[in-house]
Amino acid sequence: MIVEKCAILGNQSLAPNIGLIRLESRCIAPLVAAGQFVHVQIPAAGELMLRRPFSVYEIDDSRTQLSIVYQVVGRGSKHIQELKVGEELNLLGPCGQGWRLPDVHQTQAGGRVLLVGGGIGTAALQLLAAQLATLGYGIDFVVGAATARLLVFNTGLEVLVPGLKLHVCTDDGSAGHRGLTTDLAEALLSHGSYEWLASCGPEPMLAALASLAKKKRLAHQVSLEARMACGVGACLGCVVPTLDGQRRVCADGPVFDAEAVVW
Repeated sequence: MIVEKCAILGNQSLAPNIGLIRLESRCIAPLVAAGQFVHVQIPAAGELMLRRPFSVYEIDDSRTQLSIVYQVVGRGSKHIQELKVGEELNLLGPCGQGWRLPDVHQTQAGGRVLLVGGGIGTAALQLLAAQLATLGYGIDFVVGAATARLLVFNTGLEVLVPGLKLHVCTDDGSAGHRGLTTDLAEALLSHGSYEWLASCGPEPMLAALASLAKKKRLAHQVSLEARMACGVGACLGCVVPTLDGQRRVCADGPVFDAEAVVW
């Protein structure tokens, strides 16, 4: 892992209390694998000493820039929202274990994968979708939010990622399917054949998807979210129960086999 001071190239609002910050990163960005995160130091925030983890959302073609999506939920993320172009963020990364891609030699040619993202957790799936597309997989991508105003990951995905079919749902029906991401995922699993399932979002969603995948005997990986202190596996502040004992989200994850997690 590397500590890097990254200049802010852009900081834009995507939806109420959700933003995207784009950073120059010539050291960390070239090393990032899909599913990894960066641990961000909050500048000039007084007592806010602990870093904050953010999934890497995008890497530019030159691999000298990375983007993260943040949701304003407290003083730390509020401070990030207020940062201006030209200021700097101190990043530690790349952190954690990313997605373990399907073995193309053991899956069917032209096979499909199912990705399910709930809310801000969808950010962890963007790089994965692009990488799967380069391997020739067809992708069904379920993107969900509480309401249409909070849908920030649906614009241009089908154009940017060849072979991707987008399925939008909102809790209130203001865009796409009315209902939960799990409802839409269950319908797709019932009528389609998939090689693999990957998901990130609220824990109840992940647990429900894990149950569905187990019934279908479908390989399923999840990216877990957790409060972190050190971000490097030293403090044991982000452990989760698994069939192999307590595991650290920051170092052993954030990506885990869904069947290994004790829900």
